[in-house]
Amino acid sequence: MMIKINPAFDRLFGGGLRAGVLTQVYGPPGSGKTNLALIASAEIAKERKVIYVDPEGGFSTDRMRQITQGALHSVLDKILLVEPTTFEQQKKALERLEDLVPNEQAGLVVMDSIALLYRILEERDIRMYGRMLAQLLRIARKYEIPVLMTNQVYTNTDTGQITPVGGQINNYWSKVIVELTSEGSRRFAVIRKHLHHQVGGKTPFKIISEGIQLI
Repeated sequence: MMIKINPAFDRLFGGGLRAGVLTQVYGPPGSGKTNLALIASAEIAKERKVIYVDPEGGFSTDRMRQITQGALHSVLDKILLVEPTTFEQQKKALERLEDLVPNEQAGLVVMDSIALLYRILEERDIRMYGRMLAQLLRIARKYEIPVLMTNQVYTNTDTGQITPVGGQINNYWSKVIVELTSEGSRRFAVIRKHLHHQVGGKTPFKIISEGIQLI
């Protein structure tokens, strides 16, 4: 099932957010990742609860006020903001989702971003990271809701290419992947992986006060 957000957002993600899968959006700082997460959250929160896991403190009430255009409080009432600051808190937050999603009848889970968790576990136990992604996918499938993860990037020293943090592990568990890029002042969304949509095409967009706009 495809969850529609708005025409511009849906175009960037190949039709909307697909329920039952992990969707990953990655890009450099300032590329629009958190903006997209906030836009999706604001729309879903009109009808259902949203669980927003924010280990990096990117959730902005001021930005949400712009996006919601006067409906801030009714939207915030339906967003459960979880702000873990340590690895143990992040681990517990993900474990709590098994209860929070059904208890709150959530329609969306956002992880903004997954990069910090990967960087911690890269040094400890990378298999645990894979299990946590599997847990997120299990929740998405069990409750037929979308799970949206944002991710950071780094430059691969061997190839010189811009690569999402977590590489193949994130790619394996994510069924939809969107890269945010820029050329000069122009922003683009590129579908890198999708179940039912052609990959590789660039969609130009810009960030506006109400959210995003196609160019």
